Amino acid sequence: MGWALVCSLCFILGETLMQVNVGTPEQSELLLRALATSPTDAHSLNSYGLYLHSSGGDKNMDDAEHLFRIAIAIDDSHLDAMNNLAVLLETVRADLPAAEQLYRRALAVDNQHPATLSNYALLVEEARGDYPAAEALLRRALAVDPADSTVLCHLALLRQDAFKDVRGAHDLLSAALSSAPSSLTVLSNMATFQYSAQRNLDFADKLFRRALAIKPDDVGTLINYASLLEEGRRDRGTAQELLDLALAIDPAQASRYIEQRGGDAAGGGRAYASEAEEGTLCDSFESERIEVLAG
Repeated sequence: MGWALVCSLCFILGETLMQVNVGTPEQSELLLRALATSPTDAHSLNSYGLYLHSSGGDKNMDDAEHLFRIAIAIDDSHLDAMNNLAVLLETVRADLPAAEQLYRRALAVDNQHPATLSNYALLVEEARGDYPAAEALLRRALAVDPADSTVLCHLALLRQDAFKDVRGAHDLLSAALSSAPSSLTVLSNMATFQYSAQRNLDFADKLFRRALAIKPDDVGTLINYASLLEEGRRDRGTAQELLDLALAIDPAQASRYIEQRGGDAAGGGRAYASEAEEGTLCDSFESERIEVLAG
């Protein structure tokens, strides 16, 4: 490893040691202890980079990117670090060519790496609109792990949104729910499907409540549930309370979802939960990427 990378690593560690208030103290202490013990261990670098990425903030994003790059420089076949850096470049930097290059590089090392297959599928779908190629990548991921609930949800959204395959989406979401009955992503997606595609308001309501019991401050679920209450139950008072709560939690994300909802109601953009007559799933979770802690 070159001296420039060593110096960069030392600087990042010095900075993070002085701001361990990021995330929970227990997580930060354990990860920093692992790095202090093995400062050139690619797995430890990847783990702390993922921790910083999930903690949010521009400074954390910068440091996470550096740590992922150092991990790859130390181990140029580290699949998880390549995948995680690609996710950051795609979702934070909006550098799609660089992200795609990393996804391809990871798949050249292991063409059956589920997280990379799933994340690359989302890039192919959203950036290019190449739905058959995206489906092929997702089915390759499912061939490795047929019970992967996140991949099952991704494929269900694709089948419903791109191919209008309601039955196929139902079967995939049912498999995801059986595999991960307590998953926030699965519960919210199945709830929205039951409402928008199947018009089963009672079951959808139950699923939304289960999802919010797991994470009461999840912005996407709050807005999707508000759509059901407003459009399906005509309970505009409670719906507005949920929207106000979502806006208080994360104004930027909530505003994006609410604006999308308004645009979709006018007939443009991708369908949202409130556009029930379309029978199309919302996209609250379709951009969720899979990041990996350890290889």
